[in-house]
Amino acid sequence: EGARVMIMARGGEVWFKLRPEGRRRVDISRTLGRGTAYWVAPWGDAVLDVGRASSLEIFIDGKSMGPLGPQGKRIQGLSLNPDDLIDYFASGQHRSQADIDNPPRR
Repeated sequence: EGARVMIMARGGEVWFKLRPEGRRRVDISRTLGRGTAYWVAPWGDAVLDVGRASSLEIFIDGKSMGPLGPQGKRIQGLSLNPDDLIDYFASGQHRSQADIDNPPRR
């Protein structure tokens, strides 16, 4: 309830995990099958780790923002705050091949 962010597997299976920012503790670790979606519960410091950014599509308030990145891009620690995600897509970071590397500190 109240979730604004949804992630959907675009191709094949894709593994992802959700955790609090800066923490090693994993709250969700799951594999999504192709076409399967997961609504992200609204907690302020949730971040996403995924090895194949091109395999996950992001939806905010029901609108597709597109894939998280090009083929081969790895993401560790992407904020799932809707405003942060809107900035991520608006700035074109989703088109960059550069990995996102914000590993857990504790």
